[in-house]
Amino acid sequence: MLADYENFNIEQELGRGATARIYRARDRLTRETVALKIFHPKLFSDPHIRQRIQREIRLAALLDHERIVKIRRVVEDIDPPALVLDYVDGENLETYQAKLPYILPEVSVLLILEVLDGVQYAHSCSLIHRDLKPENILVSTQGEVFVTDFGLAKFTDSTLITQPNMVVGSVDYSSPEQARGDYLSPISDLFSVASILYFLITGTRPFSRPNPLATLVAIKEEAPEPPQRRNPKVCSQLSQILCKALQKEPRNRFQSAEAFREALERYLDSLGLSRPAIRFNQWAKNPSAVTLEMLETAAQRLAQRCEASLKNNKRELFLEDLAHLSLKAPDSAALERLTGMYTTTSRKQKQGRFIWAFVAISALIIAAFFVLKPSLTQKSPNMITENVKAAGAVPTHPTVAPKPSVKGDVQFNVEADVAVYWDGKRVDARKKLKGVTVGKHRLLLERAGHSPIRSEVFVKAGQPTVINAR
Repeated sequence: MLADYENFNIEQELGRGATARIYRARDRLTRETVALKIFHPKLFSDPHIRQRIQREIRLAALLDHERIVKIRRVVEDIDPPALVLDYVDGENLETYQAKLPYILPEVSVLLILEVLDGVQYAHSCSLIHRDLKPENILVSTQGEVFVTDFGLAKFTDSTLITQPNMVVGSVDYSSPEQARGDYLSPISDLFSVASILYFLITGTRPFSRPNPLATLVAIKEEAPEPPQRRNPKVCSQLSQILCKALQKEPRNRFQSAEAFREALERYLDSLGLSRPAIRFNQWAKNPSAVTLEMLETAAQRLAQRCEASLKNNKRELFLEDLAHLSLKAPDSAALERLTGMYTTTSRKQKQGRFIWAFVAISALIIAAFFVLKPSLTQKSPNMITENVKAAGAVPTHPTVAPKPSVKGDVQFNVEADVAVYWDGKRVDARKKLKGVTVGKHRLLLERAGHSPIRSEVFVKAGQPTVINAR
């Protein structure tokens, strides 16, 4: 390891990459601790690397935000050249993720909001990071979040640095267009931010495969597994936000960092956890106490929302919030109370529907009687009998309408190497299941080299249920 560089005493190596090494160093003149990014000598002769260094000089003058590590100055008159940056006493998200609470994904959302603040600022300066990953996001000992290493950044109006068909950046968090080697936009950064959020709340990368090539194929072609399958504490609302942010086509994602941030803020606000009332650095300073406080606040808000939904007869919204409440506070007394309220309300609604149905049928019978009565009284009983006899009619019993079908069909649309198990028994996916009982059934899909997929399928009467798994 180097002992010194220009006016700096090098104290510790912090990390290394393809183009440079990062050191903690002390300025001999000011006695300040700084981060020193020293480029590899052999690579600096490459024109492409030289262009990147020149770009970072421009970035040093442009980027000035509380969520971005500040580049203090560029050292160009020494070989190899270097950047002097603010030193952040902390760790990156790759290691910090283990500290985040599994039971409360909203803490990770608070952290990502800080990241989006910095990314939004960079985009407003017409800059794209292009290499957002956990290693490039730092968390200080005080819980402050910083985006760093704009070494792959580019101006949105520049076409000099990156050419088509060339992949630049880390593979696991790349966007589909980056995996294809296409031109990038600020929306590409947002895909990477969503991938990082997925990693924070599940502890796994959404598209990671055994090798980089397979990972790139997954990023381009495969949908990520729903995050609630990897962390059951993730609710459907948060999962939907992530699903939108991880769409393959850029036009289907959030179109700006602001739009992505606002969607996450609305989600937190629905739980009473919005900024500035609660910020990530508050949690970082006192994780246990703030986690309990956030869980209690969210449980209270969800219970209130359940009551309001039930009052306004919004049954689907009630069930969604009740499911979320069971994730946040499975031992909450409100669960039993709300379930009882729902049962009582449902019973009353059924009784009410029965009474109204009885009244409607009675009204129809009475109306029919008064309509038919005049025509019947125009003929005597003898005339009616004679007409029946003349026509050769034979009195018959009323025809009973056939009972509606209570069976359904199930059709599978899966690859040939996928094993299908229906209610615990393996079935031939090429053949349609006929006469299946209406209601919930257990489905298991297994494929070599992939995690099994378990799900519940509701079969309806009178229409085929198609299961797609490609």
